[in-house]
Amino acid sequence: MKWFYKIAGVLIVVGSFFFVRYDLSKVDTFRNGEIIQVHVIQVPNCISGKRHYYFKFEYNGKIHSKDVGGKFCDELKEDSYIDMRVNEEQTVFLYPKENPFIDMAAGAILFSFGVALILMGLFKKE
Repeated sequence: MKWFYKIAGVLIVVGSFFFVRYDLSKVDTFRNGEIIQVHVIQVPNCISGKRHYYFKFEYNGKIHSKDVGGKFCDELKEDSYIDMRVNEEQTVFLYPKENPFIDMAAGAILFSFGVALILMGLFKKE
């Protein structure tokens, strides 16, 4: 049973590393990103606020997509312009009020859980 804790812990630690790494780029964009205006191309038909929807927008001649919650989905209008924050590489787009620290905290908690499983596998007596 100790091996199960070790393997599960390693898988969770490795998986959470990828989430935290992406969240770090979101935090950098939040702190250092430039505020730009993007052209909204397509808005989904949001039925409930529980699902994740994606809208499409254009910036610098490229089409990008971004997740949008049901609450903000009603405010988006096709063929309009909205403000967004972007990093230098133009790979991460955030709403001006979007807070990436919540996602970062969730990744850190997942990482800690994986480390705890590894320690349980190492020190648990059978």
